[in-house]
Amino acid sequence: MAAPKLKAFLGSFLVYLLPLITVHAVLPLGAAVFFDLTRAWGDKEVLWIVTDLAVALGLQLLAGMFLYWLFLAPSWKRAAVVGGILPGFFLAGSLLFLIAIPTLFLIESDTAPEKTDLVETCTVPGYYLAAVRTSPYPRLAQAHEAWIAEKQTQKLALLRMPACAVEPIDLSWSNVSPDISHAAPGGRAVYSITDRPTGNRSWWYLPGPGSSPIAIEPRAEREPAYPTLSHDGKWVGWLSRNPKPDGETGAQVTIESPESGETRTIEVKPLPNGGLRLLAIDATAEELTFENNYRNLLRTGFDGSLRWGPFTPSAVQASGFSILFAENGWVAWDSYKDQGSYTIAWSLGENTGTHRILKGRSPNAVAVSPSGRFIAVSVGTSLNIGSIPDAVYVLRTSDASEVFRRYLRTYSRSQVAFFSDEHFAYTEGEVADMQVRVLRLPEF
Repeated sequence: MAAPKLKAFLGSFLVYLLPLITVHAVLPLGAAVFFDLTRAWGDKEVLWIVTDLAVALGLQLLAGMFLYWLFLAPSWKRAAVVGGILPGFFLAGSLLFLIAIPTLFLIESDTAPEKTDLVETCTVPGYYLAAVRTSPYPRLAQAHEAWIAEKQTQKLALLRMPACAVEPIDLSWSNVSPDISHAAPGGRAVYSITDRPTGNRSWWYLPGPGSSPIAIEPRAEREPAYPTLSHDGKWVGWLSRNPKPDGETGAQVTIESPESGETRTIEVKPLPNGGLRLLAIDATAEELTFENNYRNLLRTGFDGSLRWGPFTPSAVQASGFSILFAENGWVAWDSYKDQGSYTIAWSLGENTGTHRILKGRSPNAVAVSPSGRFIAVSVGTSLNIGSIPDAVYVLRTSDASEVFRRYLRTYSRSQVAFFSDEHFAYTEGEVADMQVRVLRLPEF
């Protein structure tokens, strides 16, 4: 009797050769267990590792039982039964370790009820909010404008409130060509067009709807470099890094008015080494806003003086593209997280706080009202497992309470926008009945 037990015990370890087939690699179950035990995947929580080990041991025990039954009275019938069970072990291992257990620890259930009692001001059928890059300051919201695109033709337009008027713009929405680098109030934009046969790229400035585009020359030291529009949309700015004699690096920003041809060069005082990105130009206040080294935000004057910063939100890992400014402060969120929950943090006058996005989701878009009273969030699945609907909701910054929540189909990826502090907009519907909904926000 000892021989069948020993054979079954030794044979049970074959379960650790079960292949776990992922998108990027084929990993034996034993390697996954080894990585758990050595914490090579250090981002796993302890309970997840314990669950992995318990399930692996359970599969090994089950395999040992079947093998013991086979070795106890060997026959071709029993061998056929055990052989037929092998695909089941492969399927069970794949479902458990690649779907069921990760779903248990990576996805939180969203139990918040929908809250849709805001009054609808208007809808724009056949359009969606376009994800064009704009200033981190709420200039579009202050101008009561949002960029939208027609679903069928991809033609861009301006949505203006409170009349809910749609004004076409002679541009199409594209991530390739035309590639809209920056948009500003009044339908002003700077974009590039790529000639497909040669790959050459030309740059253009659009003064507004109904205006002819103006060709502009890139003024950065090398490609790829993306221009930034001033708050009023009348100046186009290019950033160039330039070495300093003391070994530090400085920068210069060249701004030009495409309509008048006027050009100015602004020298930025020496900065620490690291990435530098121009985020905003305020020609009236003569200020430039930068992201330095992918985390620090700072504002300098046209005279080179430091007027604000360096500033790094401590509660989140934000980048220059995951921070927004309002009249009385800022809102920032994690730009990327491999695992765990994304967090949104804000400091808006007397209102400070954080909001944790449920696990398994990442922000599609975030917007803040000009006064800082409200934050709008659009979230969607960040995983390729599970079934997580998208959601759009609006938070009061005074207490992080929700004034609106709507669930959308998975991968809707709706953008969100404010029109001053009076209206909020998002995209809803399937492809056939897509629309931009504009809702009136509460006064208090």
